[in-house]
Amino acid sequence: PSNPVCVSLASQPRAQPTHCWDLNQFRTALDIGGHLGTTALRYCNNFEKVYSFEPLYYDLLSQNLKDVDNLEIFPFALSNKNQKMEMIRRKENSGLTMLCTEENKHYLNKNSYRKEKTLIETRILDDFDLTNLDFIKIDTEGYVLEILKGMENTLYINNYPLLQIEFNNLNPKTEECFNLLNEMGYEIVDKFHVDHFFLRK
Repeated sequence: PSNPVCVSLASQPRAQPTHCWDLNQFRTALDIGGHLGTTALRYCNNFEKVYSFEPLYYDLLSQNLKDVDNLEIFPFALSNKNQKMEMIRRKENSGLTMLCTEENKHYLNKNSYRKEKTLIETRILDDFDLTNLDFIKIDTEGYVLEILKGMENTLYINNYPLLQIEFNNLNPKTEECFNLLNEMGYEIVDKFHVDHFFLRK
C-alpha cells in the first residue's frame, strides 16, 4: 500500500537479531530507524531493554508495540547535530524513507517518490547518555556517517558494542563510514545482503 498502516505484530516469530555467538550479554539494544516496529519487537524478545528511534512513523510504531513493556521509543532521527531536517518518502514502500540531503534530493524528481517533504527533528545520540548497550542496529537509508559521528562517545562508554549497519546504494558516504569505523577499531565480521556486522577487535 502507498501508506503504512497500523498492524498487529503479536504473531511475529521470536528471532535472534544478531550473531549471538558475538554477544555474551543481552542487556540493551538500540534500534535506529524503527519504522513500524518489526525489528524492535524481535529485539524486545531477546534483550532486557530496547530503545527505538523513529521520527516519521513514531505514532504507528507506538501503536503497534503499545503492549511491549521493555521498549522506549523516541520521535527523532539521529545525527551529529540537533536540528530540523526534511524527510522524503517512496510512494509504494514506506521503508524507503530518507532524510533529504544534497546528495539525495534528486529523488524528489523521480516518479516513485512523493513530492512533499515532512519536517522532523534530529538528535545526537551521545546526549542521551545510554549505557549497557550490547547491540546497535542502523537502518536509515543512506544517512549513516552523521549518526556515527554523533555516537562516538556512546560507543566508547559502552565498550564498543556489536553494530549492524545497512549499506545500500542510497549511501553516498560509505567509504567515509568505513574509515571512521576503522579508526574506532571496528572490523567487518559478517555480511547479510546489505547489512554489515561490525565488532571491535
